[in-house]
Amino acid sequence: MEKNGYTILGRNYRNSYGEIDLIARKSKDLVFLEVKTRTGLQYGYPFEAVGKSKISRIRKSANFYMAKNNLSYLDVHFNVISIVMDNEIIRKLLKGAGYFPDTVLSENLDINGKIEIEYIENAF
Repeated sequence: MEKNGYTILGRNYRNSYGEIDLIARKSKDLVFLEVKTRTGLQYGYPFEAVGKSKISRIRKSANFYMAKNNLSYLDVHFNVISIVMDNEIIRKLLKGAGYFPDTVLSENLDINGKIEIEYIENAF
C-alpha cells in the first residue's frame, strides 16, 4: 500500500464493533482492508471466509472509525487481500524472524511459487 502512495492510518484497529486489519488513505480514498490467509484450499479460498457477519462488523467498525476521526467526507473502499501459502513458507518466516515482520521480501524466501496473493478492490 505504501509503495502505491497510501499512508497507513492503522493496523489491527479494534473497537467495540470488531477489528480492521489495515486502514490506509490516499488523497480522497480511505481503504479498510481485510487480510485472510490460508495454508490450503480444503476450506475454500481465503476471501470466501469474509461472509455477511464479518462484512457487517467491518462496516460498523469503519463507520465508528470515520466518525471518531471526522473522515466521513472521504471515498470509502472495502478491499480484501487473500493469501494462500504453503506451510513451508510459514516455517521459513517464523524461523528467520521469530514473528511476521512488517515487511517481508518474497525474493529472499526462495518460495518457488508456493504463495498466491489476490488483491480484491471494492470487495463489498
